[in-house]
Amino acid sequence: MKLRIDFIVVGFFSENTYFLTDPDSKETIIVDPGGSGKEIKNYIEKNKLKPIMIVNTHGHPDHTEANEFVKNIYNIPVLIHREDAEMFDIPRDREIKEGDIVTFSDNKYPLKVIHTPGHTPGGVCLWGDGFLLTGDTLFAGSMGRTDIGGDENIMKQTLREKFDIIPGDTVLYPGHGEDTTMEFERKTNPYIRWAKAGKGI
Repeated sequence: MKLRIDFIVVGFFSENTYFLTDPDSKETIIVDPGGSGKEIKNYIEKNKLKPIMIVNTHGHPDHTEANEFVKNIYNIPVLIHREDAEMFDIPRDREIKEGDIVTFSDNKYPLKVIHTPGHTPGGVCLWGDGFLLTGDTLFAGSMGRTDIGGDENIMKQTLREKFDIIPGDTVLYPGHGEDTTMEFERKTNPYIRWAKAGKGI
């Protein structure tokens, strides 16, 4: 069966916490657990999920503040890029980097790690079959801010280079707001045009 991708909106900054779930086994990866953690726990219990790991797309608190709460309840590891773990002092069990493959449920659903710095030094996207979790790198019609540990020039390079290999029909699931597609963002997102042209928006 196809991997299920669900999310709940949590916390003051309306952050999307994602659940990547094998419909058969109910094993799930929690991506960016934000908020107090109680909503996440309630969602897991209501849907009878079996959490097996936490993956942080980056280290900002609205994406990591429930790490400890969720980790302690379910005794699962936290995965994050080294640069963000060190910058934001995030306890982790495993560091992920460009090209790594995160797998679960007997390797049925491989997720490729793409290092996408700019919003933060260690920001990553997770690329699966037909979808990309973009964290706060790329939003529908926008991009992540670069003034809290980020770099505008690096973000421009990331937008210019890292998304070229993503097929147009890929569904993008951002850290805030609604999902979109790579094709739509290439056509309409002013920040991608800005990165490609090297000019102002």
